[in-house]
Amino acid sequence: MLTESDLEDAIAAAQPAPAPVPEIIAAETPTPAPDAPASAAHQFNLFIERIADAARRPLLISQEDAPEFLGIKRTAFFRLKAEGAFRPVSLPGATMYKRRELEVWVEKLKHARG
Repeated sequence: MLTESDLEDAIAAAQPAPAPVPEIIAAETPTPAPDAPASAAHQFNLFIERIADAARRPLLISQEDAPEFLGIKRTAFFRLKAEGAFRPVSLPGATMYKRRELEVWVEKLKHARG
């Protein structure tokens, strides 16, 4: 007569043996060669960083900060403003400039000959 133990042994014998678990060995991450193309994951991370950086930058620049933002002297900024190079945005108690308009103005500048 079969005992419960014999039945368990028969079931265990019918089951395939579990696959051996590979041993994980910690290894240093190889450093890619300087001329190696960046992986897709790395490129994605750079893309996300650029988006996050853009989100941190203000959309409006104060009149006090605009010359420094453009990298020009205050007198040059106010001369250009008087010539109509920049259009301020009026807010209660503040004169602001759209960051994108200032960036577009810089992009339109011609390169110096030399």
